[in-house]
Amino acid sequence: GLFRGVVMAVFQARVGRSDDRSHSGGLRAAQSLALPGLASFLLLLAPLLGSCRGALCGSERDRVWAAAERASLRGDWTSAVSLWNEIRLGDEQGGPRPSAETARAMLALGKTDEALALIERASARYPDSAELHALRADVLDRLGFQRAAEAELLAATRLDPDSAYYWERLAEIQLGLACPLSAAASLERARSNGSESPSLPLLQARAARSAGSGADFARAHQHYRWAIEQRLAQPEPDSAPLHTAGLAPGSLPKNPTACELLVEAASLYAAPDAPSPAPAQLEASLEWSERAAGIDPQFVCAHFVRGLLLERAQRPEEALASYRRAVEVDGHHLGATTNLALLCHRLGRFTEAALLFERALALETDADRRAKLAELHAASASHGAG
Repeated sequence: GLFRGVVMAVFQARVGRSDDRSHSGGLRAAQSLALPGLASFLLLLAPLLGSCRGALCGSERDRVWAAAERASLRGDWTSAVSLWNEIRLGDEQGGPRPSAETARAMLALGKTDEALALIERASARYPDSAELHALRADVLDRLGFQRAAEAELLAATRLDPDSAYYWERLAEIQLGLACPLSAAASLERARSNGSESPSLPLLQARAARSAGSGADFARAHQHYRWAIEQRLAQPEPDSAPLHTAGLAPGSLPKNPTACELLVEAASLYAAPDAPSPAPAQLEASLEWSERAAGIDPQFVCAHFVRGLLLERAQRPEEALASYRRAVEVDGHHLGATTNLALLCHRLGRFTEAALLFERALALETDADRRAKLAELHAASASHGAG
């Protein structure tokens, strides 16, 4: 309506300047003068008409952007996909963010293939977008292509080296690739960039403990202490599970519950290759394992790790009690069953040891370990019979 009104005003102004001519000839003369001017005006107007077709302008643009951001914040991913996609198609000045947010919402809805296709199209248009590189890394990581994800995050950090988030995310991928030294360097960049992420101390602890011969257990212990302080300051959601994973490196949860974090931290000095801890470190580890067992008495790993630590502390009777509790919770826990059998054997409780070695043999699948267990079973049975 606005453009039509402008066009008519221009036409009428040219007609009005020809009032002194005859009606028929004057009108034709006016039209002959008006039309070339009108044609020029429309040629100038055409790009504007084309660019506004289907576009978001003014207050409507602001309204849709605000609604899209609210939808993402509250996790309404269906609405977020629709709103961000509307912005992506209608806001030429929006840059790469609407595409990234649309893809992020698609990922939350499990639409991984569609999200990746959208990211690829947007990346072709915005090749220097660090956000799109990082988002593609998230998709690749989800699909199991961690090396490719690492390459994308390295690109993101080159494009935006001041982003603490990209460095921290890179460190997560590097830890998954068993590259703890690279992860430690990335985490240091995140820290120096002012990261306030609650995940940072936990990632630093995992990097420090996983560095093989260069592992820094004291540093890892301190980072675990900070991670626990932060985690326990946050209330657990009522619906949160007490634990979701064991202690195998490949199964460490990205966002552990308080119980899981306590057990992971306590297990630092329970590992066979761990150096002897200082007395204060050992006591702290025992306290963490006890606290985890108190939070969830059915978490077998809490009792098993506590048993390992109590053996280190030269408290065998308490270690026996922890191993027994672990076996009560999970009769198929090979580590607890085997360690209970070994400790009974060392303490001269051969009859109980023989029964436990028999149970361990039923659980063990490794041929070499089975042979060793069979020898110990025979020795315990012989001593028990004697």
